Parts: sequence; structure tokens; C-alpha cells
Amino acid sequence: MGKESRLFEILLNGVEVKGLYGIGNGRHLVTVELLCPRPQVASKSAARTYRFRNGRLDCGSLPWTRRIFFKESVEFRFGLCVRISQSVTQTYVNDFLRYFAGTAFGMAADAAEDAFPGPAGNAAAIPLDYAKRKLLATHAAATLVEGAVDLLPADLPEDGEVVVPLCVVRDIRRPGVRQLLHAEGDAIGSARLRLNALQ
Repeated sequence: MGKESRLFEILLNGVEVKGLYGIGNGRHLVTVELLCPRPQVASKSAARTYRFRNGRLDCGSLPWTRRIFFKESVEFRFGLCVRISQSVTQTYVNDFLRYFAGTAFGMAADAAEDAFPGPAGNAAAIPLDYAKRKLLATHAAATLVEGAVDLLPADLPEDGEVVVPLCVVRDIRRPGVRQLLHAEGDAIGSARLRLNALQ
């Protein structure tokens, strides 16, 4: 079987979450993860904040720079995962970005040890590990809904739009009365991504 490689830019077209307690009017982190795009790449992840209105996000009027998540080549089967966080304040966004930077420092420390095995590698990783521990004092924004699809480049629709069904990731109860509003696994909406083929 021949190699099946395509280059895509992956953009967010919009999100609709129907009647979910916690996603209405406010700012939310939208994370898109590209799963196993090609051999030796397990995943790539990117996150942006958007303002939702009545549980909806329409990116049609946003500039390309606010919609683009990846420009990546894929080979054979790959996956796309979308996660929507709880409502966030600017402080929480800043904390999340520090968390994201902390995970990047973790990868950099691993790379330093791989590049310089033995005591030299450990010494090179010390400042990165210290920075990671400081940055990870904060935590990631809690995910409310997520969904994933697996795809083959040859099977993509002509318009390049991919719909990712979204489900609740855990039971959601009304504060105070503990009334169950949404059960884990409930289908609650969808995210629309556009994959533009560049070659």
C-alpha cells in the first residue's frame, strides 16, 4: 500500500452546545488535539479562548488567525479531539497558559535528557524541571464536554468540514440542591472543523 500523505490547515468553524449548565454566555477554552497524524507523532494540541453566546460559537466572521489551530501533514488514519472548558475568567486563562507552558517545559526537559544522556543530561534538565514545577503550581481548566472522530484523508467531504459530536465528560449537578442535570456521556452538541487541503 502506497504512502498516503496530505497537508491540511485545520480551522474551527463553530461550536454548538445545547442546554448545558455551565456553557451559555461567557468565555471558554476550546482545545483541539490532533491524534497520531503520522508515524512517531502521538499527538499535537492547541487551545484558544472564545466567547460563547447562548451555548453557540460561530467563527464565520473571525479572521483566519483566530480560527487556525494547525497546519500539519497527516498520513493514513488520524484523529481529531475537541474539548470545551468551563467558563473562564482572564485570570484563569492566564493560569491555564502557565499550565500549558509547564507541560511544554516538561517535554523540553525530556528532550534535554535524550540529547545528553547521563549526568550531563540530568544537569541540562535541572533548570527546565524547576521551571516546570513552578509553572504547574496552577491547574488546567476543567473540561465539560469533549468528542473525537477518526478520519482518513481520502474520506474527507468535498467542503472539508468535519463534525465532531460532543458529550458530557462527567455528571453535572446543580450546585446546592445536587440535582442531576447532565449525566456522563450525554450527547450535548457538536463542533465543526474545516480541513483545507493544501497539497
